[in-house]
Amino acid sequence: MDGIELLLLYIFSLLKNSGSNKLYLDSETIDLFISVTVFTLLPIVIFVVRKRIKMLKMKISFSSLVIMLLLFGLLFAPIITNYNPNFQKNIRVTNFLPPLSSVKIVHLISKNKEKSKFLLKRNKTVKYSVDNSMQFFDSLQSKNELFEIFQNGKKSELLKNEVELLNGVPKITNKLFLFGTDELGRDIFTRIIYGARVSLMIAFFTVIIALLIGIGFGFFAAHYGGVIDLILSRITDAFLTIPAIFFIIMILAFWGNSLYSVVLVLAFSGWMSLFKVVRTEIVSLKQKDYYVASKLLGVPLYKLVLNDIVPVIIGPVFVNIIFLFSNVILAEASLSYLGLGAGLNYPSWGNMILSGQNYMVNGAWQILYPALVLLITILAINDFGEKLKKEITVLD
Repeated sequence: MDGIELLLLYIFSLLKNSGSNKLYLDSETIDLFISVTVFTLLPIVIFVVRKRIKMLKMKISFSSLVIMLLLFGLLFAPIITNYNPNFQKNIRVTNFLPPLSSVKIVHLISKNKEKSKFLLKRNKTVKYSVDNSMQFFDSLQSKNELFEIFQNGKKSELLKNEVELLNGVPKITNKLFLFGTDELGRDIFTRIIYGARVSLMIAFFTVIIALLIGIGFGFFAAHYGGVIDLILSRITDAFLTIPAIFFIIMILAFWGNSLYSVVLVLAFSGWMSLFKVVRTEIVSLKQKDYYVASKLLGVPLYKLVLNDIVPVIIGPVFVNIIFLFSNVILAEASLSYLGLGAGLNYPSWGNMILSGQNYMVNGAWQILYPALVLLITILAINDFGEKLKKEITVLD
């Protein structure tokens, strides 16, 4: 695999040229290195822990299969697809291509004069939004010292010494666009894969922040009661009273569209259900005889939390997190569709649906695939949450 070879070249270069500025890594290369490392170590980890993790022995259902595919896309996007999500080139040839379309590529001789093997390999392996080593075309003709290439009827010329040759013949390959392309010639399959990363990462950090706020407020309200409980409960009711969309628009109007603002605004509009769950469970627990006896015996608070509170709330909280996760994914897609999401710099299912609605006649697939993936994702996560809820109910 090219990614593994590139990683090994980097390690050898690092050992040979310690502290060299030439070993600077950009975000795309770091992303590829992380994916390659995880991909290499994952089989070893699964082999080591396979007997201890019951989930590896469970039957694969629809929801678990979809969730595994989403995680696979999250971790291994640079390995799954060989294009950058924002890559666009020769739009005359590549825009509005239907699914399963194939386009010819003529490869050009690299003008990069880098002597480092690592940098040469990186430029061939890492996917950037700009690539000057290739040209998409419809047809090609040889003429004296030139190659004439035609792109949707428009002719352009390339010197023969600019084209990579194999046995005197131009090196030509084909690029398959599995889900077709959009109005800018970008690969929809690649954008869906990277869009899954955006949705899952936003949902993950949103849930973490909402979890901390909900559990923290719920614990203090239930444990201390009195005025603290009253204040925190009224704050929660106030957040529940304000329509989420108005709260979201108000915050984004001040902070602007970015990943950080989307995460924060979704977290601050989604912690209330966790507060209700935690507070209800702890208030109920405080009336149990064994909890009262533990407090009278002087058991430290941290032991009460670890031994009594956590085992009681972990099930309901985890189920609530699953449903909150799917709600955040849907909310992020909705905000992106309304133009209030993370912005156009990041591929997003909502952005793809928004841009595709203007081309329903010429390219209905631009809406079909991201909408279908979004629908399947929401259904799978909710189905997983329902099954988990039933199992916890049976155990209780």
